[in-house]
Amino acid sequence: GISGNIQMNGTRTLSSNVVIEYVGASNQQTGNLVSSADTLIVNTASGDLTATNNLTVNTRLQFNNGRLRLGANNLTMGASGVIAGANSLSYVVTNGSGSLRITVQNNSTNVPYPVGSATSYTPALVQLNGTSTTDVISVRVFDGVLSAATSGTTIASSMVNRTWIVSENVVGGSNATITLQWNGTDEVGSFNRAFSAVSRFNTPTNQWTYVGTTFGAAAGTDPYTRSIAGVTSLTAFTVGDSFATSLP
Repeated sequence: GISGNIQMNGTRTLSSNVVIEYVGASNQQTGNLVSSADTLIVNTASGDLTATNNLTVNTRLQFNNGRLRLGANNLTMGASGVIAGANSLSYVVTNGSGSLRITVQNNSTNVPYPVGSATSYTPALVQLNGTSTTDVISVRVFDGVLSAATSGTTIASSMVNRTWIVSENVVGGSNATITLQWNGTDEVGSFNRAFSAVSRFNTPTNQWTYVGTTFGAAAGTDPYTRSIAGVTSLTAFTVGDSFATSLP
């Protein structure tokens, strides 16, 4: 037929060197056979590939066409794994609680996280500086900015309408530079990118703060980027301007 599933009874074993490619012109699911692969190729044309369980890709995640939706599942890259071919049409959609998890080495240089919501591609870059400890850093992004980061009232004035959640396997030992990318269509509430900065959520005070950043012009010409350095506590991040009084 024009579509179908691979079904296997009994014990199912995949080689550690397996290369799995999803090919088709419509939406597909990874299926519960696949939890770990050496190479995973997304080639779903006008459709998306949806993860039905946690995934580990040890060597290479290749985007040829289409997006990979995580939902509530995590995608973990191997310690030396790479992601290739990601762009504004082919990326990891973090449309739930699942995150993209990558091992970031000490003194790394801008490790890319090609993530976005279901509506736009808004990747992040993570760099661990100085005496940081190599760790698995997780990133996901969702539409909107909330007063308590993942809950509370909506903030929709002088903002980039996205929240990036960044966390680490082992808390502490990080001195990170976080770079966030967005599109002009992601801006809301008369956002002024000429006087913008990265804001991060301060858990002890339960509020957003601009501490450690300086207001200035965003880099790029759509998409745009802003960075924050010296981050020792990974948390939620967003971008606002100097008029975003809801982000003190």
